[in-house]
Amino acid sequence: MGNMKTQQNTCFWKEINEYNILIPNYQRDYAQGRKDGGRIDNIRQIFVSELYQALSEDDAKCHLGLVFGSYNDDTKTFVAVDGQQRLTTVFLLHWFVAWKENRLQNYAGILKKFAWNTRSYSSQFVNLLFTLEPSDDVISAITENCNYFSVWENDPTVKSMKIMLKEIENQYPNKQQLCDSLFSVGCKIQYDILKLEKESDARTYLKMNSRGRPLTTFENFKSNLITYFEIETKKFDNEWLDFMLERSKTEDGGFRDPDVQFMNYINEYTYLQSKLKEQNDSKLFIEAKLKDGESDVPFISFEKYKSVFDKDIIEKFEKSLDWITCNYDEICNYDAIKKIDRQISFDSDFYLDKIIKDIQPNYSHRVKFFSLLKYAELSEYSKLDSEQEQKSFERWTRVFRNLVENSDIYENNMSDVCESINKIKDKDIYSYLSNGNTLESFNQAQVNEEIEKARQIIKDESWETKIIEAEKYAFFKGAIRFLFMNASGNVDWDSFPKKWVYAQEYFNENGGDELNYAHKEKNLLKSFINSFDEDKYFELPFVYESTKDNWRQILLDKRWSNPVHQLLTNDISVEKMDYIETPNLNSVNKSIKQLCVSGELLDMMPNGYYKKGDTLHQWYYWDDFRFSDSLTKIFEEIKEIGSIKSENLAENFGYVVLKGPDINFKYGNFCFILRNEKELILCNDESFNTRLVSESKIISKMTDEITKEKIEETCKDLIAMLHNDKSAIV
Repeated sequence: MGNMKTQQNTCFWKEINEYNILIPNYQRDYAQGRKDGGRIDNIRQIFVSELYQALSEDDAKCHLGLVFGSYNDDTKTFVAVDGQQRLTTVFLLHWFVAWKENRLQNYAGILKKFAWNTRSYSSQFVNLLFTLEPSDDVISAITENCNYFSVWENDPTVKSMKIMLKEIENQYPNKQQLCDSLFSVGCKIQYDILKLEKESDARTYLKMNSRGRPLTTFENFKSNLITYFEIETKKFDNEWLDFMLERSKTEDGGFRDPDVQFMNYINEYTYLQSKLKEQNDSKLFIEAKLKDGESDVPFISFEKYKSVFDKDIIEKFEKSLDWITCNYDEICNYDAIKKIDRQISFDSDFYLDKIIKDIQPNYSHRVKFFSLLKYAELSEYSKLDSEQEQKSFERWTRVFRNLVENSDIYENNMSDVCESINKIKDKDIYSYLSNGNTLESFNQAQVNEEIEKARQIIKDESWETKIIEAEKYAFFKGAIRFLFMNASGNVDWDSFPKKWVYAQEYFNENGGDELNYAHKEKNLLKSFINSFDEDKYFELPFVYESTKDNWRQILLDKRWSNPVHQLLTNDISVEKMDYIETPNLNSVNKSIKQLCVSGELLDMMPNGYYKKGDTLHQWYYWDDFRFSDSLTKIFEEIKEIGSIKSENLAENFGYVVLKGPDINFKYGNFCFILRNEKELILCNDESFNTRLVSESKIISKMTDEITKEKIEETCKDLIAMLHNDKSAIV
């Protein structure tokens, strides 16, 4: 014991002012908040009562005994070897009293120096505590906060902390103010510290605890999985480990913990299998993946995995991972990802990398992953080393890439999507589709397109190269039915060659917003409108805007089959576009249509709204041209609570202008779209291009009069819905 020194009768506030207090990763979970309906509950009640007595009664004090730990003066850190349970309880008491007495802002900077090292959920939970507003109910304040995640309940430390906080609240003497006596170097809640030499904490802990360092989440899981399902151990420690280690490379030449990548893969695999079984708690597995560079994965009870896995699924799990391990490079190549990018960059766009490394994978990536697992099963896990097998896999990959790209896939329809893929009985996807089989839950227009393309290729394989070339062009993203549909919307492959030539002339190969004819975008759109030969086209919703997104909607919407066919089968030279005449329009809204077709609006403001006099006007729909005095007020209301996207500002008018019927703005750290003055949609980033409404169906109808208070209230509701894992239409 020559390497130890004792410091007597110190207190938490004195120590944390001088040092960070760290609970190291080898310590067991916080347990003083466990409930057993008996002895532990009674001990907790007595302990909290003694703490409050020391603060509120003149002749009372509370001595916590001896705490072991080492000091690192370089980092000003005290590492707790023994006593972490008592230190955590005292920390919670300090936080609660400061929070309860509305003085947390005075002490937060110091209290934040207390941390559970590498415990992901525990650290996140403690950080959340410092964001809470005062309340009469600490548990409600925590769980109703928009940044609280229900999956944290699976962490035993978080669960115990909540129980302890409730006990601290229950015994709090409301008539007293305790901050002054608690946040004092003379605080009567005291303990002794047995100081260890620098960096001797782990060694001493091993001597004191014969069990040594607890297993990581993955090690625990692996042990349970191998024992329960009798899996061959050497795969985890050899081929599979080597594969995950390769996926763990970083850009600086180092490695992350391969166990983390392994557990991420297992959680995603388990999520898909649970979705196939339509289990209610499926999302738990992907929520428990590693976040923000933490060194260990969060906790999920093995019982949860046992409810998903059976002998058949375990067998498929082993075979599929063997198959992916030996075919990874080929899988990447057929997903059109450059090999050099995979090797160098950690932030790969390849769906398997996104899933394994947890680089913001979405439900589209997960569907690709599930389709990959299904192909492996149908191919009887054959290696992709023969020309025939490679061709079959390439076709499978292309079809599902097209389907995923052109379908709305989100949490609520994942079970149906997985089930539709699971029904496939033939790895020859062309044969499967051409025989009249379909794929439910995907965009049926795209499914029908894939059926027609498969039939055409089976009839004449020379078409495959032409089709793939067109699918990759510009903004088409695999959807090219407008190239082989006639004016009536029926299949007509004879028109494909001519339409393909004109499509390449009219649209940029790189898929950018601009069309090939520089400064002639308006005229191409006017030429399209000029082909309207029936009044019905003027009654359809239409955006007078030459962007790739708008053109894509036009080209793929069967209602526009005739004008699209005319556009792509006739030569529209620059000269012709320059001298397009206004068509002979009918009398309904003639002045409005004349204004649109003449290009006057486009020249003034090509984004959906324009100003005339002191009033904003909307011309998004042909049949919805109207004055909109309320828009100006709404803009001002939004400016009061958030920031409107800068690209929407029109300097020449001093008004915000919009693409279509949207007002894009940012509230806090979240982005929103207010559409048609009545629908508020939560987005996932500042680009406003990917909307969570497509994945989780979160949307709110603004039926009341629009005020900044109503907008702000609805924004908060949507954020809370997102964090509480609700998926609904309000």
